[in-house]
Amino acid sequence: MREITLILLIVSAISQAKDNGLPHWYNPKRDALTDLSTATDIANGRKILAIVGGDWCSWCHTMEKYFKNNPDFYQQLNETFVVLKINYSEDNYNQAFFEKYPPVKGYPHFMILDSNKKYLGMQNTGDLESGKGYSDKAMMAFINKSK
Repeated sequence: MREITLILLIVSAISQAKDNGLPHWYNPKRDALTDLSTATDIANGRKILAIVGGDWCSWCHTMEKYFKNNPDFYQQLNETFVVLKINYSEDNYNQAFFEKYPPVKGYPHFMILDSNKKYLGMQNTGDLESGKGYSDKAMMAFINKSK
């Protein structure tokens, strides 16, 4: 029964991310400002969590694995935030987006915005690491303090 519940949570989280029209990976062909407008349209009282990174970023891949292996966390993340992946790479620096907000230091990086695109704060994801991955305790603490 636990396996079925886990599978349903994963499917729910994945379909929620795919159905909203936002990228679920760092796509250099996407315009971050356009995606941010979509995020604000669907926020419905939630904050926006812009996760800045790129395909070149090994810790971005590690974070994605963390999300997939921790569906309870991922579900909580999506209940608290509209999750928006923002690409930063040689192929697309999304300069127009980043001109509006304080500079990001390190990748991946969490940028928190309200549903009106107002900057609320950042979280260095290095502070959430544990060994070669992410700390469950630190990741949940991030969500809880962001509510």
